[in-house]
Amino acid sequence: MAQSAGSISKQSQSKWRRSLPFRVGLLQALVAAVLLLVSLWIIFGVQEQERREQELSLNLSQGQLMLAKLQHMTAQLNTLAIAIADVAANPHHTVDIIEHTLPSLLSLPPQQDLIASGGVWPEPGFPLGRDGKAHSLFWVRDMLGELNINDGYNDERGYLEEDWYKPVRLFPAGRVYWSPSYTDPHTRESMVSAAAPIWKDHQYQGTATLDVSLTSLNKFTVNAGKELHGYAMIFDQFNRILAAPAISLTSDPGADAAVGPVDIDTLVQQHSPFEALSTLLKKADNAFILHARENPVITQEQLLATTGEVYPAHKAMYQALVNNSVRGAPQSAQLLGTVEMTRDPVLGESTLVSVYLMPETFWKVVTVTPKLSLKREALLLAERAGLYLLLAQSLALLLMYLIQKDQFIRPIARMVRALKSNNAAYLELDAAGREDEIGILAKAFVARTQQLEVAKASLDASNLALEQQLAVQAEAQQDLQSHREHLLALLKSSPNLIYIKDTNGRYILVNDKFCETIGLDRHRVLGATDQQLFSSDLALSYSDSDRRVLAQDSPLQVEDTLPTRMGEQRFQFTKFTIRDEDDNLKGLGAIAFDIQNRKRHDEAQQAKLQSLENSLSELTQLKVRQELRLQQLEQQLAEQSARVTLDDAKDRAWQTERRLLRSWQRSWLDSLMHEHDRLLALACQRGEDELESIRAELMQSSHRLRLADNLISKHRSNQVAQPLSLLQELKSMLEPELLRQGITVSIDGDPRCAAAPEVWQLTLLFFQLLRQIASLEAFDTSAAHIDIHVEKTDSACVVRFDRQGVSTTLIDDDIGPLNQWLSEQCGASLTKRPSLGSALILECTLPLASQRLTSTT
Repeated sequence: MAQSAGSISKQSQSKWRRSLPFRVGLLQALVAAVLLLVSLWIIFGVQEQERREQELSLNLSQGQLMLAKLQHMTAQLNTLAIAIADVAANPHHTVDIIEHTLPSLLSLPPQQDLIASGGVWPEPGFPLGRDGKAHSLFWVRDMLGELNINDGYNDERGYLEEDWYKPVRLFPAGRVYWSPSYTDPHTRESMVSAAAPIWKDHQYQGTATLDVSLTSLNKFTVNAGKELHGYAMIFDQFNRILAAPAISLTSDPGADAAVGPVDIDTLVQQHSPFEALSTLLKKADNAFILHARENPVITQEQLLATTGEVYPAHKAMYQALVNNSVRGAPQSAQLLGTVEMTRDPVLGESTLVSVYLMPETFWKVVTVTPKLSLKREALLLAERAGLYLLLAQSLALLLMYLIQKDQFIRPIARMVRALKSNNAAYLELDAAGREDEIGILAKAFVARTQQLEVAKASLDASNLALEQQLAVQAEAQQDLQSHREHLLALLKSSPNLIYIKDTNGRYILVNDKFCETIGLDRHRVLGATDQQLFSSDLALSYSDSDRRVLAQDSPLQVEDTLPTRMGEQRFQFTKFTIRDEDDNLKGLGAIAFDIQNRKRHDEAQQAKLQSLENSLSELTQLKVRQELRLQQLEQQLAEQSARVTLDDAKDRAWQTERRLLRSWQRSWLDSLMHEHDRLLALACQRGEDELESIRAELMQSSHRLRLADNLISKHRSNQVAQPLSLLQELKSMLEPELLRQGITVSIDGDPRCAAAPEVWQLTLLFFQLLRQIASLEAFDTSAAHIDIHVEKTDSACVVRFDRQGVSTTLIDDDIGPLNQWLSEQCGASLTKRPSLGSALILECTLPLASQRLTSTT
């Protein structure tokens, strides 16, 4: 019996342990233990967390303070570099203006102490020097702070291959490239350069630079960090130290700063606690490079083609720097991370180190702050309060367990047993016997049981309908997925820009081409408005066209400008409204395609057509000029032919005249000599009484010989011919012959009249005329007289021959050839004048000697 009672007792104990009260009690004990442990953890953890938050908050606030000062300083230098570029790009600025303006800009406060040098560096083909060559204008600050010109870079090596110059060729106007640290070969000073491109007429023409001394930058950092509890360091893009506190990093232990070629690896070798900082910097560099590769603006090939091998050991970082600089990312400072150092080499205690990435310069700014130490008394007070709190919580948990066991655990255990045994009678007894929450719960269980039985029957009926509905929905989902894939394929492959806005003007769908064109990621575009993405004037234009589409509720085509990575370009937008099945307005859609190429093609065709029209006009003008020139040449050829013909005729006439003149001279002299010889012969034959008459005739013959010699001398000496004296001399020579014919000659007129023809020409003319007029047969015996009159007019010398009582037709055949000869050789004329009765009047019009002189001149 005892054994049976023991076994029953063990079974009851085992059953009690498996019962709900035991499990609930055990669970409450566990909850109490967990609650006590959590209380202890909260008590001590809150203090620790609060201390950590204070340390981190202090570190971050100091970092933000240092970043604000550095960004303010670099922003001023950026503005100054862009201003120098604008001065150099101004087409109205000469070299003298630039030389006068740049030193003033470099000396502007408050950053003039940081600027060690600066200048303007033109590209080849855009000369800046006075000699027409691409010379740089470079000013260097001396020991006294004065700016002096330096021509060190204007040697044969030049500056075109410098690492701080070549990348700027890829930068748009208004961007500044901050170079890594380097040592200037001419000033021997460690520095970094802020370089701004010079663009004029859409052509890159050079670079404007400001050089910041690392020594001055370190002093600026030290002064800016005096308000910090710790210190700050600055690293360049390749993790070389730009500014740091006075720690032993160089051969000179008394140096003010670790500047120049010292990098993070050298810092870690000499001070091992900085190993965590080095790991953080390198991890941040890798993330920076990966982010730049996601959407590169400039490829590695383009970079090599423009700048060549720059920083070969850091190609990936160099490409990331150029791409992010051109893209202007990031636009604000970024916290790269925070690490702890157990013992800082400078402060000698545990510190927090935070690293920030500055925009535009891409410097890593490191702030180091000491960790705060809580007082021991505060910790002891927190421990006492925690013990009292734990004791109170233990008593409250015990009392709560006893109350719960009597009021809740036992009645709930009975209800559980009734539910397990599916005995609703016990539930109905509890529901009828109690009016408290347990009774209400029992009634609810009874009502719920009845409802479940009814619901089970209805569920079986609705399962079939649900399965059919699921099949229809699955088919609809498949069609919807197919349409979605088609839409996504269309959006991705379309060369046009596609987007959809909601009724508030926010972008809810954009395709890849739209994001690629405006140069923004999709997550930045979705949910944004035009005012948040574009400039105010462009956003106003887009909103205006959107309102027009919504107002007329029909598609609208407009041309508008869209900012792209290559500048603003023109697009044609087709905008339309989007409505649902109930005709409710859901948004606005647009499709745009680039018309810039079409406009450029039209402009090129127009320019080509204009060029062809100009060429045609020039050819037409050239043809007219050639025709005029041809006419002039033809006219000159005709004139030359006429002159050649005239010269040939004159040469022939001249030769004829010379031959006639010599023949006349020879025949005349022969006749005179023959007459003289005859008289000499008579003188020899006659007696003394007849010698007187023969002597007089001999004297006359000698006189005629002298006159003939005088005429020949005048011909040879080319004297000016005076018609009156010449006629008188001819009368003297021909008078014996004329007297034998019974003809007398009278001559009068102006002795000052001088004719243009030569003496021999007038001699030959007058001799021929006298002999021909004298040889005319007179039918009136009383008319054996020739009257000759010489008269001078304003333009000519007129010689008139008058003989009465002869037939005028007898001399016509002789006047024609003689008149032609006078006209060709002398510019004279011979005219037969009409008269009353039977008379011959000849007028010989001769040009004056002054006219011959003028013509000869």
